[in-house]
Amino acid sequence: MVTKNLGLVKAIHTGSTAPTNTMMLWYNTTTNKHYAYSSVSLSWKLLANADADFGAIQDVDIDAEYTLAAGRQNFIYGDMTVEGTFHNEGMIVVQDGDLIIDGDVDGDGDIEFI
Repeated sequence: MVTKNLGLVKAIHTGSTAPTNTMMLWYNTTTNKHYAYSSVSLSWKLLANADADFGAIQDVDIDAEYTLAAGRQNFIYGDMTVEGTFHNEGMIVVQDGDLIIDGDVDGDGDIEFI
């Protein structure tokens, strides 16, 4: 099997207006949130995160404990700081930032940096 490096692929559009390519993710600089295009409603929808009640988990305070369920993503633009406890069974995606761990991160989930 031969692998060929084709370079970087732009998969996330950053700006205040949605991209015309609906196959991309969109980081809306007005709301500071990520969106994906829904082929059902034919509109841009806020990406579902660990829990719809609190949205993307950017910082886990020292007394906090969160669980990211299997099949879910926590998509962060910039740094994510964990001082408390974060149980990762899903996927943490950090764009243009770092994962700063001063607490506990456990689980069978994945962490990706883009």
